Amino acid sequence: MVRKGFSFAARVASWLVVLNCLGSTVYAQIASTDLPGPLIPFSNRKAAEIVLKGRDQLRVLVEKDLILDGLNFPRVCAWVSPEEYKQLEVEGWSISWLPPEAEPAPIGIPKGSLAFPLEAYPTYDQIGALLEEYALNYSSLCRVESIGSSAEGRNLWVIRITDHPEIEEDEPECKLISTIHGNETLGTVVMLDLVHELLTEYENDLRIRHLVDETEIWILPLMNPDGYSHTPRTRFNYNGYDLNRNFPDRVEDPANTTAGRQPETSAVMEFTRDHSFVLSANFHTGSQVVNYPYDSSAYWNTWKHPDWYTPDQDVFVQNSLAYSTHNPLLYSSGQFPQGISNGLEWYQINGGMQDWNYVWNRCMEVTIELSNLFSPPASQLVSHWEANRESLLSYLEQSRIGIRGIIRNSQNGKPIPASVEVSGREGLVHTDPQVGDYHRLLLPGTYTLQIQAQGFYPLTVHGVAVQSGTASRVDVDLDPAYSGWLIY
Repeated sequence: MVRKGFSFAARVASWLVVLNCLGSTVYAQIASTDLPGPLIPFSNRKAAEIVLKGRDQLRVLVEKDLILDGLNFPRVCAWVSPEEYKQLEVEGWSISWLPPEAEPAPIGIPKGSLAFPLEAYPTYDQIGALLEEYALNYSSLCRVESIGSSAEGRNLWVIRITDHPEIEEDEPECKLISTIHGNETLGTVVMLDLVHELLTEYENDLRIRHLVDETEIWILPLMNPDGYSHTPRTRFNYNGYDLNRNFPDRVEDPANTTAGRQPETSAVMEFTRDHSFVLSANFHTGSQVVNYPYDSSAYWNTWKHPDWYTPDQDVFVQNSLAYSTHNPLLYSSGQFPQGISNGLEWYQINGGMQDWNYVWNRCMEVTIELSNLFSPPASQLVSHWEANRESLLSYLEQSRIGIRGIIRNSQNGKPIPASVEVSGREGLVHTDPQVGDYHRLLLPGTYTLQIQAQGFYPLTVHGVAVQSGTASRVDVDLDPAYSGWLIY
């Protein structure tokens, strides 16, 4: 269900026709902003390598609240300011600055050379232009809107792809988000390639047609447009924040509110709350792995503590393998068995987006690291798309496993907002209030469902059998309680 955001047709920002880039493609102007500037725009932190003498030292770095970015023991990458670097040196840490990667070239798609898979990194303006062209040329399959603005006022464009993009249907909702870190650019290109594939191959590929017909897919190719557009590209947003440390956290920041958070974080939080997402992924670079929750725990310093793992560990492992198995770069990377890892088994972070999705929304999100390089050379972009195409389709198809159904008022047949809980698995899945559909990802087995709705008698459904493949259907009609509650 969509309640926020605005469409291309309704936006206030004007469009410019740019003839010297992509032919007749139109471009969005960057809106001005009155936000106060940060003390240090985009932060002055840079990547440094710390060589650990033992895993106990990793615990010390976590306690220092440093921004860690990948661990390949004994080496860990940390984003530190010059002051933090000097202090670590004084304390005797083995630390050295990492040389910056060469900026990928060309930046921007040259005039007359637009082709898919993409062979160049597009600019922020070109991304908006491409999405608009899809919205115009494939209006029966997609809709584009902005879910908010960055700290510098750039739009956060999302595209919705499904067979009836203007209405809500009984189908699972999925979202893919890339480049929360502005210097990790590969995912943006892969997302645009995926958009192109889903739309242009809909009429030719039965698998893609079925996926689009039966799924509501939302793609945000660029979550940090300010860091992406900065020269040089940077991990941080304009206000100097690491957006993947800015979400509510079950350990350090359990207030599930947008108050005091960065505009990009707040926009994604509101966007997620306005929908009933079942499956999600966010795309990074800097390693090669599918990382699943949890990323944070109060028991982070106790190796493989039970609190490290969600009640849906089995589903997360299968979903992660659905991606990594088809991607040789990840599956055979060497550092991670089968190319997957529990977050805390890798390294601890607080305020990450994937944990927030699961803890507060029961959306099963993973973090997918596509390349050891932050921005691979443009000459490698096509091969990266080819390595990820099958993985992306396979992962999205995981949204159709488990149990699904519609919950209605038994008296009038109307859908009602309700919650569904699987006995033995903590956490509620909520119905879409417009359609009444729910989707609970589960592996084959027999389950008991607890279904509740305000103003209705609760219902327990026993012995629900789940087979591999298509989700089992359990539609439910709840009886009104007639006890003064609002009856839908």
